[in-house]
Amino acid sequence: MTIEELLEIEEIKNLRHLYALYLDSGEIRKMVDLFLPDAVAEWPEHMGGYWTGHDQMFENWTKVYKDADLPFAHLHIATNPFIRITGPDTANGRYYAMSLHTTEKEIGDCISVIGVHDDVYRKIDGKWFFEKTRYDFLWPVRRYQGFRTPI
Repeated sequence: MTIEELLEIEEIKNLRHLYALYLDSGEIRKMVDLFLPDAVAEWPEHMGGYWTGHDQMFENWTKVYKDADLPFAHLHIATNPFIRITGPDTANGRYYAMSLHTTEKEIGDCISVIGVHDDVYRKIDGKWFFEKTRYDFLWPVRRYQGFRTPI
């Protein structure tokens, strides 16, 4: 692995971390702008299935979080990144993910959900974007579809 590849991987890690920061802080438009205009976000059916493009992503994420006591009613944690550069302007990656509640009066179990993000990235004009993302839920209800790309 070259220094250049390591720098690209760090840029992609920042993309996933910005996703969590913008989502948790209620900056949905900034989060959606991390995706290509025709990107796809795949969710299990209970989350709305496939969301395609900025407009649908913004509308759906706004609906999901409309009742949240933003900012930071939830904290999305992305850990154990595995990122692979697959070409000069393409990459894929996986993260373990956990969402924590921060606003309940009596937090017994603050964990909201645990799952795995499976991402495809594309670099346009020197900047990395999400091209596709899929979230597989592992807990509290298991909706696991398997990984999109081979390890």
